[in-house]
Amino acid sequence: MLQLNHLSLSVPDVAATKAVFEEFFGFTCKTIKGDNVIAVLRGEGNQCVVLTTQKQTEAYPKDFHFGFIVKTQSEVDDTYQKLAQAGFAGEAPRKIRDSYGFYFHIPGNILTEVSCPL
Repeated sequence: MLQLNHLSLSVPDVAATKAVFEEFFGFTCKTIKGDNVIAVLRGEGNQCVVLTTQKQTEAYPKDFHFGFIVKTQSEVDDTYQKLAQAGFAGEAPRKIRDSYGFYFHIPGNILTEVSCPL
């Protein structure tokens, strides 16, 4: 069985993006290389996200995104409120396919989803 090893994201500001993962999604930074050139973060369940300094000005494709899943609608709502208060949240949570959730952009303008199954 294959298991996803890590997700690597190129971002213009590694420190700012790292802070979002730590503050809102419970990730812990395990390694910093250089002056915030690369950050390796681990989340609950040992998920790994590697943030690297963006070397080009090209943006991610319009529909590129990744998502976090939580268990309940109240967790979605709570996460939305925290992000909204910090100036990150976009549209309010709503039904998306067979889930309840919302999208927002992390630093680097990367579309991110938070949802729970319905």
